[in-house]
Amino acid sequence: MVGQHVGGASVESAFASDALSKLFATQEVLQQISSAWREWADSPEGWMAMPHGEILARV
Repeated sequence: MVGQHVGGASVESAFASDALSKLFATQEVLQQISSAWREWADSPEGWMAMPHGEILARV
């Protein structure tokens, strides 16, 4: 699910528009990024961990 979303956002989003307008990437590079995310998402070995935590400090 995440891979499919990010794969689409890689070519159709504000991120993509900024990357193109600021010459950080070409349409071809964005398409390669999108394809890589989708390939990862479709792989049975692909997984993602998003650990969350909290730091408590006394000042």
